[in-house]
Amino acid sequence: MNRFSDFAFNLNLRHYTMACSLDIDTLDAAVIAATLANRGTNPTTKEHVLPEIITDQIINVMMSCGMYNGAGKWIVDVGVPAKSGVSGVIMGVVPGVCGFAVFSPCLDEHGNSTRGVLVAKALSDSLGLHVLKNKSSQDSKQSHKEREEKEKQSWSLIPRTSGSAGKSAKVAPEAEAEFLSGTVRSGDSWFDSIKPVTVVPV
Repeated sequence: MNRFSDFAFNLNLRHYTMACSLDIDTLDAAVIAATLANRGTNPTTKEHVLPEIITDQIINVMMSCGMYNGAGKWIVDVGVPAKSGVSGVIMGVVPGVCGFAVFSPCLDEHGNSTRGVLVAKALSDSLGLHVLKNKSSQDSKQSHKEREEKEKQSWSLIPRTSGSAGKSAKVAPEAEAEFLSGTVRSGDSWFDSIKPVTVVPV
């Protein structure tokens, strides 16, 4: 490489390393995701921080490869643009609806959070977040009353108290059991102070 390309490589590597070293929790990650879902406007501060064309590009890249080699299965099973990190965090973007973040440090063979993927799928299924499924055909076999009741139950999973930016979301019992099973148990570590799932509506 020449001197310019050396400089560009080192600068990019430095920026990448800094971005990977940010200290955030699931609320921070969910707000980032919700900002992307809200076309670049932070839903908690109402500040417009990213041009819409940039948010579109970011979401498109997240959709295609944000989950590394697990991206294909993720899109089929969970169906939202997402980005995972080797820390065990996953943040998902549902354009115009919400951003969410899931955290669990145990990773699968693709470098994605094992339990995080399960909880994200439960969240997507419960709230109907899959962006590629035809919701009208899914609901066609249900009566209006049944659809209304299902939607009410699904959205009640997210506490939406007045003035709150984001809350820990409850998930399906079987997913919660899977999430909490394994090496990390109550009282074991600093993990107990972490909110494992946070959803921020737009």
